[in-house]
Parts: sequence; C-alpha cells; structure tokens
Amino acid sequence: MMPDSETQLLTVQFEWNGVLKSVSSTLIGVSPEFEIALYTLCFYMGGEDNQVELGPYPVNIRCYRLGNKIGSAFPIAES
Repeated sequence: MMPDSETQLLTVQFEWNGVLKSVSSTLIGVSPEFEIALYTLCFYMGGEDNQVELGPYPVNIRCYRLGNKIGSAFPIAES
C-alpha cells in the first residue's frame, strides 16, 4: 500500500538479510527531530508501552531499553 495524504502511520512487513520482520511501522510526514524527541521522551518516562495521542490518533510508542540506552523505539497504531 502506498501512503496518501491521509496516511500518518504506515505498518509494513519486510525481510532483512534473510530474516522476516513480521510487523514494523513508521510515522509519515514528521521530522526526524520530532521522532527523536518523541522516542527520547518515552524512554525517560520509563515504560515499555507509552500511550500517546498524535493529533486525533491514539498511538502506542513501544520503547525497549538496552541498558541505559534506547535499544529500539517505534510506533504501533491503536484501534
């Protein structure tokens, strides 16, 4: 599916180096600075699941720790 003017969060499935990533998602139309700030804020909030609203859209920001650093952070669309 190609994003259109209404798409804000895109969920995709892909293969990387022969390993299937069953679900991945990315924010569309936001600056890298916004994403870094959002993920950093969720990291410092301390939770793995962070329920936020981006405009009218409920989103879960999943944030995994790797020691005292961000191991992985990504958005998950909430229905």
